[in-house]
Amino acid sequence: MKKFPFVFYGFAMLGDHFYTDLDWQRTITYNKRWAQLTNTWQPYERIIHGFCKLGEIDSARFYTKKLMEIFPNKYEVYIHLGYQFLIEDNIKEAIHSLHTGMSLFPDAKQYFGRTLALVHFYTEQVDSFWVDNKDYDNFFDLTNVLLHQGKCEKLYRALNEWNPEKSDQITRKLKFELILHDFLGNMDLTAEIWNKISDYSFSKTSDFYVVDSLSSFSLPSCYYNGDFSTAFEYCNIVDKEIASRQLPKVFSVRNSIWKANILFSQKNFKESAHEYNTLYKIDNFNTIILYRLAQCYFNLGEFEKAKEILNRIKPTGALVGTYGNPMLLDYSDYINLGHAYAFPRSFYLLGKVNEKLGETQEATKAYQKFLDIWKNADEDLPEKTDAQKRLANLTGD
Repeated sequence: MKKFPFVFYGFAMLGDHFYTDLDWQRTITYNKRWAQLTNTWQPYERIIHGFCKLGEIDSARFYTKKLMEIFPNKYEVYIHLGYQFLIEDNIKEAIHSLHTGMSLFPDAKQYFGRTLALVHFYTEQVDSFWVDNKDYDNFFDLTNVLLHQGKCEKLYRALNEWNPEKSDQITRKLKFELILHDFLGNMDLTAEIWNKISDYSFSKTSDFYVVDSLSSFSLPSCYYNGDFSTAFEYCNIVDKEIASRQLPKVFSVRNSIWKANILFSQKNFKESAHEYNTLYKIDNFNTIILYRLAQCYFNLGEFEKAKEILNRIKPTGALVGTYGNPMLLDYSDYINLGHAYAFPRSFYLLGKVNEKLGETQEATKAYQKFLDIWKNADEDLPEKTDAQKRLANLTGD
């Protein structure tokens, strides 16, 4: 390393560049070269993330074991193992790995406790962890749990009762509510919340000023006020700016989400499906992207494709979707809220897809699964009442 410092730093910089550019194959290639020159944590972690994003879990586990040899008592190794088992839907081994990590580092009990609670909730619907746990981070988990269960009235009360004092927490809460009401289709509220957010001062000192100002101000202002045409024009401007400045792909992902959502809101399902497909290739565990893509195929009458996509959605999609993702906090909230909104509804949509395909037994199972998840949901939610009617028609009750 001392003899070839420029080579060392060159591999490190290229590895980081391709990681933020979401180019997983080259992330692996250059971090492997970096790892050959030094026994440090970061290149191995990037290699593991890259293989997980490519779905090559055996390779990810091979490098996790190498990391374990170099850092035998580092609890973060067991976080990697836990997430790899989650990707494989091996919940028992995932829980075992997370418990092992917690035993090695009791000071990380809060992190492990939260993660384990989410695993149990998403796989078993056990939600007692959040009843008396009202700190800042767990508030967002609680609201995700309530959305997942269809308890919208209780969710709205929780949001109204929680009044953070710090400006960054206030801003995050408002952005969180914005994403939530956008998913729920409450566009009158999104416009109101967006105006509150606009009252706060955001930094405009970034090197990516045009991208930041359009993506963070002008574009969402048009979108949340229902001016989709102008919002889409801003998307095209941002695309050109990203290309001309050769910015990392994390910027283009955010813009692609805007484009896909705008096209979906305009009921342009063909073009929207194209955008969601592009996003899926980059972020293949994101539940809301898969769900929206399936909705597009359903509306286009491509029911086999819709079913294939819905069957890819994982119960722990909120966890594996954020694992190894070089995105900002807003995007993590988008993934988590998107999963809470979409995962239960994916069974409702799967039921409708199976009905269209004439597979009544499969449709019945899907509606029963949806109503089981939403057994304590608000009674007036349209998806719940419709699923109950459809299930009754199928079973003759």
